[in-house]
Order: sequence, then C-alpha cells, then structure tokens
Amino acid sequence: MTIEELIDDFPLFKASRLNSLYSAFQKNKQLNPEGYEANIRAWKSLFNKIIATDALNQDSILSITTYQPNLAELLALPKYGTPKNLDNILQEFIDTGVLIPNSLYTNARENYQTTVSGHFGILGVLNWNNWLQWRALKGFKVSDSGKLKNERYIHWDQLVNIGKQVARLISEKIVDNDPFLGDLLTLEMLREKLEQVIKNDKLEKPFHSLSLLDLKILLIYWERECDQCNSININNNTFIKWSPEKMRNEEISIINIKSTMLNLEKRQHELEDRIGKIDYKCVLKLDAELRKSKLSQLMQKKKFLLKALSTTNSQVMEVQGILHKLENARFNLDYVSTLKESSLVMQKYNKQVVLEDVEKIREDLDEEMEKIEEVSDVLAGGKPIVVDDVDDDELELELNQLQNEFENDIKNKQTEKKENSVTDSNTVSIDNSNLVKTGDAHNNESMMKAAAAVDEKRKDNESLGKEQEALVEKLTNMSIEENGTNPSLSENTKQTEQREQTEQAEQAEPLLI
Repeated sequence: MTIEELIDDFPLFKASRLNSLYSAFQKNKQLNPEGYEANIRAWKSLFNKIIATDALNQDSILSITTYQPNLAELLALPKYGTPKNLDNILQEFIDTGVLIPNSLYTNARENYQTTVSGHFGILGVLNWNNWLQWRALKGFKVSDSGKLKNERYIHWDQLVNIGKQVARLISEKIVDNDPFLGDLLTLEMLREKLEQVIKNDKLEKPFHSLSLLDLKILLIYWERECDQCNSININNNTFIKWSPEKMRNEEISIINIKSTMLNLEKRQHELEDRIGKIDYKCVLKLDAELRKSKLSQLMQKKKFLLKALSTTNSQVMEVQGILHKLENARFNLDYVSTLKESSLVMQKYNKQVVLEDVEKIREDLDEEMEKIEEVSDVLAGGKPIVVDDVDDDELELELNQLQNEFENDIKNKQTEKKENSVTDSNTVSIDNSNLVKTGDAHNNESMMKAAAAVDEKRKDNESLGKEQEALVEKLTNMSIEENGTNPSLSENTKQTEQREQTEQAEQAEPLLI
C-alpha cells in the first residue's frame, strides 16, 4: 500500500490540511498551540495505523525504522514532498512514550514498564539501573546534526497489546497441547508452531503478520516485563523455557533432542510426498523401447524411498520414546526437589523448637493460670456468692393475696355479666310484645337481629367463663406445687367452680321469643 492510498482513507489527513501537516509546523508550538497539537494527533494516528498494519511493508507490526527502507521517502507525497517536521514528530512521540528506541529497549536490564511510566515505587527508586534507563530515554534525540539516526522505534502500546494476546496463544495452544515437554523450544520452533496455530484457527490480523523480528522483541517483553519465560542464546540459536524458572543445562539438551525429532518429522513428510508423486503410469507416455528402463528406475527409486521412510519412522519412534523417558525423569527430579525443599523447611522449623522448652513453657503457663484463679478468689472476698432463699411464710402470704385479688376480680365480672343479662332479657321481652301487637314484617326482622345479638353476647360470656375457669385451675395447681395440699384453698376453688357451673346453666336456658 502506498502512502497516497493510505491517506485517502484517513479522515485526519484531508486535502485541506496536507499543506500544514507536511510543513515545518514546529514553530506553531508557541504561536498556535492548538494547531500544533492537532497536527501531532493526526500524525500519531497515522503512525499507529502504519505500524499495526505494516502498511509500508517494514516487516513488523510492532515497530518502524527510519532507514532500510527510508521512512521519510515512504511518507513523501508528490505535491508536498517529504514531511518537513518528521524529526520533531518522532521526538514528540519519544518524549511522550508513544515510541521507544529499540537500541535502548533491547539493552535495558530492568523492567522497562517503570521506565516508560516513570513510576518506580519505593524499591525501584533505590535501583541505580532504573535511573540510568530513565535518563537515557528522556535524553534520547532522534536526530544528530540535523539528520535522523538509523534507529528502529517500537510502538509501546502495540507491543503490550500484542504481547498479551500472543502469550495467551502460546500457553493454551502450544505449551499445553504439546505431548513432548511443550514448555521447551527454540525461537524457530516457536515461530513455526505459532504459524500453524494461526493457520488452523484462522486467526485474523495482526497475528498472521508476526515476523521473526517481532518475536525477538516479544521474547524480551515476555521475559523481562512479564516474567513468563526464560531464554538463552547459544551459537545464534535461542533456547526458550516457557516458565519463570531458570533454564537448566539438561533442558537445553532436551530442546536439542526435540529439534532433532522435528527435523526427522519434516524428513518423514518429505519422503511421503516424494513417494506419493511417483506414478508408474507416466511410462506409458514414452516410446515402447524406453518404457521398461524408465519403469525400472521408478521402481528402484520408490524402493529406496520406502526404505529411507521406514528408517526415518523407526528413528522418530525412538526419539519420541526418549522424550517420554526424559519427561518422566524431569518430573521425578522436580518431585524429589520438592521433597528435599520440604524436608529442609521442616528441619529449619524443628530446630527452632526444643522439647525441653515446650515442657517448661507448659509448666509456666499452668502456673500462671493458677495465679489468675487465686487472684480472682481474693477479689471475691474469699467467699462464694450465695443468694438467700425466700421465707416460706412470706411466700404463703404473697400467694394468698394473689388468690384473693383474683377471686374479687371474678366476682366483679360476674356481677357485671348478670346486670347485662337482665338488661338483654328485658329488651327481648319488649321487642316480643311489640312484634305481637303490630305483626309488622319489618319489626320481625328487627326482632331476629336483636335475638342474634343477645345470642352472640351469651357466647362471649361463655368463652369468658371458660378462660376464667382455666386461670383458676392454673393458679390452684401453682399453689399446690409450692405449698403442698391446702384444704382451705381447695375448698374455695370448689365453691368458685360450683358458682361458675350454676351461672353457665342459667345462661344456657333457651330464650322464649
């Protein structure tokens, strides 16, 4: 894609603004701050798209370079030429943390996230390397003597975003699914497996554009910033362990064995393809005198390839068996190491505990607890706290008073009930007399309502009498339980019950209407 095609689809680079965007607008930083900021935002958006889509074919979706190819020439337009303010644009991106010089990033020793943000934390402030990295980044200049430096610039946000997504792919699709020690591999193996995963899962951009250069940058990010892996470079071959644990020499040997197995598998596929391409029928297209010799050559070639394939198959199976054994051995080693560490921790803890000291502590604790009990007894006056019992005569007097009060309440309620009953009877008699004299249908209805009201009152009185009877029985039982059998109290209770029964019988007589 050319810069013209890219700008045509980019709304911030309208034709009316191109003259300003391609001019030396650095002076506007003081004279027209708003216009300067608008131009910087437009170029930032364009660079984001160029890097993320590799629109200028720089073989990276994480970074962009000033030369090889020449960035200024790639951005040039026929009418306006190269951007006159390109150096200041890049410098603004460096100062704001949008772009990071690759030379500083790859050579950094400490976590570069704190360098970009400038927030070191309490421990980070005391780290001299953090200060050196921060000063190097803040003092970096994109140009020297008016000419852009030959440098590659990493887009920080793109690195963080892609780094997290690809790391998840590696963990879920490669490490967990590899039957042979999936956490051990080389950079080239990682690239091939990623390409296979992206192809099988039909992942969209930008994953399919990941280059070897991008993987090298990502590897630094995963190892130093995320602590997800460890790597070591030996003879231009990068060995990777997808784990925070340091790589052991034995694991480097395992990676070499895996590389051998992958090479054997490639040879296996190549032999199968070559054997599949042999077609005996092609000899039929030749002259009769050449057919026999050509067929003989093809048959010999096929036998040779079949023999080579058989040998390769045996070698692949043998290496796979070795890898299985090595995986078991590594597991046993890790298990024994865990047991050893557990034993050392137990020994360390047990050394801090002496049995004689435990016994002495126990004795001292029991002694101090006895002292606490003695102090509590002294504070209590040396005597147990006792509550005096209630005098029997006082209890009997109180109970008789309660009984008399309850009986008086019953008598008053019975007197009031009798008065109400007489009044209700008189009312019913008057109503009956009036009904006989007049014979009016309306008075008959009133008579029925009055009779129903009297009957309802009678039921209420019966219910009240039952409740009173239950209360008397309950109080009588309480008196018997406290003082034993009391003849006088029992006699009073019987008289009260007889009166209640007589009154209920009188109330139960039917009313004559």
